[in-house]
Amino acid sequence: MYIGGARGTGPWVHDSAREFGGDSTSILITGEAGEQVVIDAGSGLERIAPRVHADAQPVLMAFTHYHLDHVCGLPSFPWLYRGEARLTFIGPDVESGSIGDVLARWVQAPWWPVGWEQTGAQKSCCALPSPGEALEWGGLRIRCCAVPHAGGCVAYRIDEPARGSGLVIATDLEWAASSASQKNDFLSLCASPGPADVLVFDAQFLPEEYPSFVGWGHSTWHDALDIHKQTGVERILLTHHGRHADATLCGREKHIQAVMPMMEFARQGMEWEI
Repeated sequence: MYIGGARGTGPWVHDSAREFGGDSTSILITGEAGEQVVIDAGSGLERIAPRVHADAQPVLMAFTHYHLDHVCGLPSFPWLYRGEARLTFIGPDVESGSIGDVLARWVQAPWWPVGWEQTGAQKSCCALPSPGEALEWGGLRIRCCAVPHAGGCVAYRIDEPARGSGLVIATDLEWAASSASQKNDFLSLCASPGPADVLVFDAQFLPEEYPSFVGWGHSTWHDALDIHKQTGVERILLTHHGRHADATLCGREKHIQAVMPMMEFARQGMEWEI
């Protein structure tokens, strides 16, 4: 797993964002057989692009949702314009249509000079796996569930049976606003077929900040701790840093690790073998 960007709301280019990076969410997962999945296309996609091999085999582009910080890197993604590239897109249906509808409206004038149909890559879209089912992508198994966030959002679990490993990516969700069924679905995603090795989890707010931001669609590190206790997930990467400077995130991380040593803030450029 490679973290191209971990910011939320939007990219933030600032001298105080060097350690954790300023790019918005984009994560690359590469399986044992070389199969690749990109989660979200924030500005961090630019850092991921050199690692992508869409000419060697199809690459799955999976979207959690379509807010600007998660799609802003797509129009300039170089593989989108290469005829030999094979890209498959998945993501949730929303009120305005399917993922194909959403991306076609985004990559077009007046927001971008080249229309979706004029980009050169071999593009296809497929439906998200239904609850309880998995999408097989090479040797990887991909499952998802809906999570509460304005406009609709999903969390993904990606398992590598060849290694017996798995990770869950939940970039944007408000745990306290989850219904009982949403909590059950997410806990099952984290725990089945076994506890995920890593959980990437939205922790935009401190527990004491959250009451002022109810309904904004984000969680706290205490929520991640709750999920750890219920599922056995040990390693947790906290994400969606907003405009917090390095010094602030380092201070928060030190406090959090006094309670949960295996919890840390995601850093741009971080690479883990799972």
